Amino acid sequence: KGIATSAANNVEPEHDNPVTTTTTQKPKPADERKARVAHMEAEKHKEAVNIGTVVMDDEMKALLAKEEQARKEAEELEASRLMAEAEEAKYAAYLEESGDFMNTNSGIRSGINDPFLDRAFIVEKLESELLENLEMQSDLRAIEDIEDQLESQKKEAEEARRAKDEAEAARQLAEAKQKAEEEEARLIVEKQQKEARANAEKIAAAQAELKAMEAETKRLQRLAEEKKKQEAVAPEASTTTIESPGSQAIRDLLEQKQAEAAKVRELGMVEDELAKREVAEAAKKNKAIREAKEAEELAAKKVAEAEAELKRKAEEEEEAKRMAELKKMEEAKKAKETLMRLRQEAEELKAAAEAKKLREQALAKAQAEEEALTAQAENERIEMEAREAAQAEATARGEAEARAIAEAEAQAQAEAERKAIEKQLRIEELAREEQAKADAAKAKADAEYAKAEQQAKKLQEKTEILNDDNIEHLRAKYEELARESEASPGAKRDWAEALKIAGDKVRCMEQHSYGQSPKNDALWTVSPATPVPGQSVTVSYCNQNTVLNGRPKVFAHFGTNQWSNGAEQFEMKARTSAVAGDSTVWFDLDVSVPSKAVILDFVFSDGNGAYDNNNRGDFHVPVAGANEMLERSRIESCIKIYAKLRLEREEEDRLEELRQAERTKLKKIAKVKAAELTAKQRAHVLFTIPEFPKAGEPFKLCYNPKNTTLKDATGVSVVGGWNRWNHEQALPITKLSPDPSCKADSQDYFSVELTSPKDAFMFDFVFCDQDGNNYDNRNRLDYHLPIAGGINSDGSKAAEKPMHVMSVAVEMAPIAKVGGLGDVVTSLSLAVEAEGHRVEVVLPKYDCMKYDLIDDLKEEKGFEWGGTYNHVYSGTVEGVKTFFIDPDNGMFKVGMVYGTDYLSIPMTDQERFGFFSKAALEWMLQSGRNPDIIHIHDWQTAPVAKFLAEDYAPYGLDNPKVIFTIHNLHYGQALIADAMNNCAIATTVSRTYAKEIAHEGCVNPNLHKLHGVVNGIDPDIWDPRNDKFLPQFFGEDEVIPGKAAARQALCSRSNLYNNPEVPMIGVVTRLTHQKGIHLIKRAIYRALERGCQVCLLGSAPDEKVQKEFEEMAHQLKQEHYNTAALHLFYDETMSHFIYSGADMILVPSMFEPCGLSQLIAMRYGTVPVVRRTGGLADTVFDVEHDHAKAAWEGMTPNGFSFDGTDEGSIDYALDRGIDMFYNDIDAFRKLQANCMSQDWSWNRPAIEYIELFHAARKA
Repeated sequence: KGIATSAANNVEPEHDNPVTTTTTQKPKPADERKARVAHMEAEKHKEAVNIGTVVMDDEMKALLAKEEQARKEAEELEASRLMAEAEEAKYAAYLEESGDFMNTNSGIRSGINDPFLDRAFIVEKLESELLENLEMQSDLRAIEDIEDQLESQKKEAEEARRAKDEAEAARQLAEAKQKAEEEEARLIVEKQQKEARANAEKIAAAQAELKAMEAETKRLQRLAEEKKKQEAVAPEASTTTIESPGSQAIRDLLEQKQAEAAKVRELGMVEDELAKREVAEAAKKNKAIREAKEAEELAAKKVAEAEAELKRKAEEEEEAKRMAELKKMEEAKKAKETLMRLRQEAEELKAAAEAKKLREQALAKAQAEEEALTAQAENERIEMEAREAAQAEATARGEAEARAIAEAEAQAQAEAERKAIEKQLRIEELAREEQAKADAAKAKADAEYAKAEQQAKKLQEKTEILNDDNIEHLRAKYEELARESEASPGAKRDWAEALKIAGDKVRCMEQHSYGQSPKNDALWTVSPATPVPGQSVTVSYCNQNTVLNGRPKVFAHFGTNQWSNGAEQFEMKARTSAVAGDSTVWFDLDVSVPSKAVILDFVFSDGNGAYDNNNRGDFHVPVAGANEMLERSRIESCIKIYAKLRLEREEEDRLEELRQAERTKLKKIAKVKAAELTAKQRAHVLFTIPEFPKAGEPFKLCYNPKNTTLKDATGVSVVGGWNRWNHEQALPITKLSPDPSCKADSQDYFSVELTSPKDAFMFDFVFCDQDGNNYDNRNRLDYHLPIAGGINSDGSKAAEKPMHVMSVAVEMAPIAKVGGLGDVVTSLSLAVEAEGHRVEVVLPKYDCMKYDLIDDLKEEKGFEWGGTYNHVYSGTVEGVKTFFIDPDNGMFKVGMVYGTDYLSIPMTDQERFGFFSKAALEWMLQSGRNPDIIHIHDWQTAPVAKFLAEDYAPYGLDNPKVIFTIHNLHYGQALIADAMNNCAIATTVSRTYAKEIAHEGCVNPNLHKLHGVVNGIDPDIWDPRNDKFLPQFFGEDEVIPGKAAARQALCSRSNLYNNPEVPMIGVVTRLTHQKGIHLIKRAIYRALERGCQVCLLGSAPDEKVQKEFEEMAHQLKQEHYNTAALHLFYDETMSHFIYSGADMILVPSMFEPCGLSQLIAMRYGTVPVVRRTGGLADTVFDVEHDHAKAAWEGMTPNGFSFDGTDEGSIDYALDRGIDMFYNDIDAFRKLQANCMSQDWSWNRPAIEYIELFHAARKA
């Protein structure tokens, strides 16, 4: 409902706000004739299915099976087409590789016997022969088309006959079934008739018996009456009447007969009624049988009529086609005959013309001879005149030719001079360009040389202290620099690095500074025992018990300070022992100790490859004062290295300042463009004249109610205020008047003249109808227009009061990032902070965070709560003030952000983050923080909204309003429902995703709160102009060399051969079903089929999926070792290489709330290929289908998209990208540069969030 209201409040024009519809893309037809035949077969099968509505189920299934077979044949034809294309591509590649063709029509190199080239020669020869008979080509093509059509008609007739046979078989089957049913009905009727006749016979017998009984009864009655009469006549014998036994018997018999007759009559009536019912039922069944028979006859009649009609239509169509083909053949024949006749007529006309010409020539000749004979007398005069005329004509002709030649020569000379001038100008231009390049290169070299000299000078200045011989002065300088390094984090890091490097440099010498090593006077000695620099020292060596035992010669290899200056070789002198019988042989050597030596290093050998190096430890002896010299060396090295690092950091800081200034400039430009786009998108609803009103000056407000909820209002008014409704001056309900002058192409606008206060920075307003009953308040967000130049009464600039925003989250990039949530928390915080607001983040203090990326981490005052003590730390992450809560109960000391549900410890992620959500509120309450906005994210911190409303707002934490952002509705829907109930405003990460989740039960009851805001990326973090991972920085004007260098690095790291002539397809994703892993697999193989290279980075939380991709990686390594690499693990450097080195990035998600991969890829000039869902639909505009949609967003198309979830859908999008790379590389490079130029930063989203923050405050 809320979404609908929002849409109604800002109805956008059709041409500016297109509705994206699902389009069905047709594959390219390769073989039209085969495709046409397959299509006709499919249509015939469809007709057969329509006819078969009266056919039995088995017959229908057969027809459907045939239709499926036809569809499969069509798919096989398409597959054949693709194979043919692949074969053509292979052949083209073969020709390209073979190269060095002769410049002949055949194109075959001499001396090469190649089947492909032979075939090319034959084809070319045939083509040349066909071209010689060009007039016959159309006839041949027409005849070939006719043959194809006749063949297709034959197939159609065969199919029609087969369908007719099948229909006839079905009809016969139906008739047989009908006859069986009729026979069964007849038998039933006969049985019922027999039973009726038997019942009738029984009734007749009963009736006859009844009549007999009635006759007997009448007879007995007559006898009784006669008896009575006789008794009446006779006198009475006594006063008592005595009944005779015969009379009593007759009366009893009569009553018995009457009772029996009554029973018979009753039985007869019942049987009669039963008989009547049976007869009625039989009649009813007979009627039903007759009706069924009539219906079957009617159906059979209709089938026959349909078959007859179908047959008639087929015959008519066949006859029409036959007549059309005959007509075409006749026309072709006539055309051919006409062509031949025209040729013959042309030949005849040509011959006639030649004959006429010969006749005219002969006639002229005869006439000339006749005139010569008849006018011979005047011949001399005529010839003289002719000669004179000819001479004059020749003279005139010569003069004309001379003039023409002169003019032609002059024109040619002028043209040559013009070309020479143009050539000279071009040469001069090229020379200027080359000179400019040379000057630029020289200037750059001079600048670099000057920079190097300056750095050397600065380094010399910073290291002048090293020339001081006083060690105390050096120590003092060392301590001074150590103190200075504490002033900034950068200096502190430089000093630590200098200490490490200097310490590593002298550490090896320090272990030998405490005396001779090895200490074994029977093996070697040094005299004096502590050598002095600048003096000589005698080294003695005994080879008796060493590897050099018995060697006549021994050589000493001498060096200093861990061989830092190399080694010198000297032959030692053998010394005979002065003790009688002592066979020990010593060798001596005198060497001079260098003045800068600290440690003397020795190794002994026989000169022929045998060495005594003290078991690889060498022989060492320190000189006098070695420890002091080592300390001096360490201090000097540290000071020198630190000075160099500081110079490098200063230069890097200077460059960073320049880059930051450039980024600031680009941000300002992007903000201006965003404001212009916002004004453009709402111009169909409202705008102002001038476009940007100034404080204290009048402006006209123009409003079009036809594009809002007030579209039916007959009059409109505006009511408003200033400075976020906080200014003392308010705008009462003011009526707007119709104003056709607002827009030339619309008569629907109303306007009103207003003047802003001098201290205004914002105009806030809503519209209503003339009765004040209905309002247009932009879906509860109100309308806001910035006012420029506002000045407060104290002379300060009028500006919006900063809000205090506290973001409570469980992820934050780069210190605790698992997914896109961490990126959003950091980037959105920076963007809102850049708009002048105060932003802080509260995060759990995980033991697995990247602590080296947190600046100024220190402990703050903690608090007791939840049965434990909660430590609180503060630090700065990417410039955002961040607080960390660390409870002593160890909830966040588990080595992970998520996943405790699967550990043996008795706590779940929901319990941990529920504890953190309430702890964050407790810390705010106890530390006295009462922010304006608490921004919570997803199910992890969703409980904050309910805890605040129920447990903290009533006890002092009553200022904050809660903004709840849904990053992914897939998890924790119960918690999300609670947050939706208790938050002031809810958002999700794209407009399309907001529509996709509107029906969900946890969202729908509070749908009026939900707003879709597309995520952005931080352009400072993802910046190809300053990405430390890249081998070469680049911008949109350097997309080709920059991406080429990145691709080379990507291939080197992936152990792939770099082939820049083919596209590089990249994938950076989690391998889950949400991300469309079945489409990822398909796209990889499809890209390899098209000759591309592929590089994937990602891992699967599901072990089964991970194993599937590991097997796939192994297979690709065997079959495509030079073109495909799958990195199934996380690698930050590799992700940067793929984003920058790939030509296209693949994001085929089943659902995607927003998605950051496509935004990052476009930042690096990589073209996205995506499935149109969620944020992917809001950020990627197809190069063929989304021009209007891109224009509405102030952009141009930037990628390729598809709608379906099948292989054909992703092939459609991927193939178009690959085709553009192969067929129009310049257009593809422009598309890459266009992707880099688009602003997908947080500029616009941050402004939208700030508007929502204000709306939440107002709510």
